[in-house]
Amino acid sequence: MKKFIILLLCAGLILLIGCDEKENDMREEVQIQKSDIEEVYRQVLSQYLLEILELENYDKELSNSEMRYIPNADEDVTLVQQKDKMDLKYIYLRNELHIERLSDKEKTILLEESSNGDLSSDKVKEVVVNSFAYVITPKEIKCEADKKIETAYDSYLDSDFVTMDTLVLMIGTMKEYDDKGNYVDYSHEKRKIEELERFASEMEEKLKGKLKDIPIRVLIER
Repeated sequence: MKKFIILLLCAGLILLIGCDEKENDMREEVQIQKSDIEEVYRQVLSQYLLEILELENYDKELSNSEMRYIPNADEDVTLVQQKDKMDLKYIYLRNELHIERLSDKEKTILLEESSNGDLSSDKVKEVVVNSFAYVITPKEIKCEADKKIETAYDSYLDSDFVTMDTLVLMIGTMKEYDDKGNYVDYSHEKRKIEELERFASEMEEKLKGKLKDIPIRVLIER
């Protein structure tokens, strides 16, 4: 009888371990799929923004500026900029992507098309173009009023607050310090910030309406 009970306990333990392994495998598969979908989505959205907003031209302006802007080095690149797929020196997409808001059909299209190696297909582009307005919002938009709730990203200056429905482009640059951690030229750093603010404001004005009713803000790293 004792042997029988022990055998039953062992069998139950094996079943539990097996179930846990299956659940872990399923969780890993879901995570992999989510990662794959976000990667595809980000690449396609980045290409779309580069084309529609002509962001390479603005990036070149910053690169050729007499202000000598320094692009972020590896240790100064934020996680958001690391994930960016536009491959520009200074400008990157600041919005997080909430791909969990996509429908199962949209996710399937992205996975199937990407597995065929075709990220430029009309199907993929259609999914991204039709959905990114609600994928980029920090809070899920459930009514028109939600769009106008204000939020902040990396700066809490009043001028840097944006509405929930805003596509946010960030300009990232490094300050120049000496070996002692002091500014190499403090007055020049102040001028760089002033010029970047002017540049960002003018860029915003030129981009207005390019994504139809989706507002665009250009912010600078503070």
